[in-house]
Amino acid sequence: MYRESPKPMKTFLAHLAKHAGQEFTAAEMAKAIERTRNQLAGVLGAFGRRCKNRYRWTKWPFFAYWDSDRKALVYRMTPEVAAFIHRHRGRSERERSPFVFLRPFPGPPPLCGHLRWSHCLEAEPVGRT
Repeated sequence: MYRESPKPMKTFLAHLAKHAGQEFTAAEMAKAIERTRNQLAGVLGAFGRRCKNRYRWTKWPFFAYWDSDRKALVYRMTPEVAAFIHRHRGRSERERSPFVFLRPFPGPPPLCGHLRWSHCLEAEPVGRT
């Protein structure tokens, strides 16, 4: 998930992981990844499609909700997911832990390299043909 992401999404995930438990508005996150809010929407839209279609996830690995007091969308990552991001970011291919798939795939394993983690145990990537 992290490894396959383009640089803006990696920066988004890394920023939330670095500040696990803290809330950030869409404007703050757009500034953190050096994009406009519209560009942030595009980054998250592409990530959402990949999560849904490749990993079959129904939720993002971070919280996103509307805060009516701030009148803004707010993002927050749990410390558990942040620990996963920290463990798997910046490591070379040889240092990565082996991929854990929940059920075998026909043929070679998919290139997406889904790693199993706590709140996503039912998720699995869709194999590429």
